[in-house]
Amino acid sequence: MILFVAHDPGAKNHVTPLFTHALRQGNRARFVDLAAGCRPQEVSEITAVLCDGPVSLLVTGCSENKAEWPWVKTARRLGIRTAMIVDVGVGGGMMGVHTADFPDRFLVTGENCAEELRELGCPSDRVNVTGSTHLEVLSMRGGLEEVRRTVKDRYGLDSGRSLVSFFLSSCDAEVGVVSHLHSLLASSCLHKWLLVIRPHPRNSRPQVAAWEQACQGLKDVRLDMERAVDTPSLLVGSVMSLAMASSIAAESLVLGTPSAFFQIGWDYRGLDRLYRNLDFVPRLRTEEQVHRFVAMVVRGQFNGRLGNLESHTGATARGWQVLCELA
Repeated sequence: MILFVAHDPGAKNHVTPLFTHALRQGNRARFVDLAAGCRPQEVSEITAVLCDGPVSLLVTGCSENKAEWPWVKTARRLGIRTAMIVDVGVGGGMMGVHTADFPDRFLVTGENCAEELRELGCPSDRVNVTGSTHLEVLSMRGGLEEVRRTVKDRYGLDSGRSLVSFFLSSCDAEVGVVSHLHSLLASSCLHKWLLVIRPHPRNSRPQVAAWEQACQGLKDVRLDMERAVDTPSLLVGSVMSLAMASSIAAESLVLGTPSAFFQIGWDYRGLDRLYRNLDFVPRLRTEEQVHRFVAMVVRGQFNGRLGNLESHTGATARGWQVLCELA
């Protein structure tokens, strides 16, 4: 049996396509959501799951909280082959991990990430640049016009009003970023808009309460706690998307929606380092840069690119080939 495990949303996004592919190929496969409340956590519990089947190959994501590493270490101790999918960059998911605990193979989305792993001491023959399975799935999404109509309906927008989506981070950022963005949009060339602010899945209740307070009294702002549509649909329905720093920007670009990192009114340096491999995403750090970006979007002059993540086409097939070699 092939066992797939992941914790963070981004990690699950990249593991799930390969899990689905494994099932379609007729393989026995199971997915364990490490963010679920009843997930196995102790080594004895993990060992029991790995021995039930038994598991011949473990495929994991690489989450910021390092939730997958106890699974990799236990699997290696049991002689089970292991593969880890790393999205965008190593970030905090590799911090403090010894090279002796590395999986048999890393599957990464781009060459920059592969270079980071080599700098950490991973041999080149254990790193495969397979591309982003998640972006490949998004790139094949159809019916976009119908999605746009649905999004406008869900948010109560008439045909002449544009939706701007803003994705928050999981960190304790200054809530003043909302008023900064709101004032800059109000002074831009974009007319009749609604700013939909999407909290991060890992935002704590105190963080959400702070964002709610920050949005109070601001016209044309909606804190999207109820998540009226899924994230890809929100991106498709947006005239532009903004994020504090997130792989959401790459998802937006592959769906054809202009995107940028909004880095005004908060200390962005830590998150910007985390997403340094997304160097093709514009960084908006001044009023002039924001107005120029909005103007390009309004005039249809924004030409987004996906940099070294453009290898997403065929990513699932390449990733599956690596897993077959391991198994």
